Amino acid sequence: MQAMNQAPNEMLDLYWLAYFLTGNRDASFQAAVDAAELRKDASPFFAEWVLRSSRKIAIAKSLGAIREELHTSARRTMQRCRTGRE
Repeated sequence: MQAMNQAPNEMLDLYWLAYFLTGNRDASFQAAVDAAELRKDASPFFAEWVLRSSRKIAIAKSLGAIREELHTSARRTMQRCRTGRE
């Protein structure tokens, strides 16, 4: 019973982690859902491992969702460093 009560909290934690990284509600929701899918078929024996893995997957999915924005920001930052502007 306790594990079932924790699932919504873990899903919410994944969502907020993804939202913190992306600032995008839709991308955050999708990253959290994808990461939570791991838990669906997981054995109780691997519960802790699955929880850690789901966080890593949420981070990877979140960063993948904003990949182009990250590249653009990195190019802009590099250009500013080269010209001496801040």
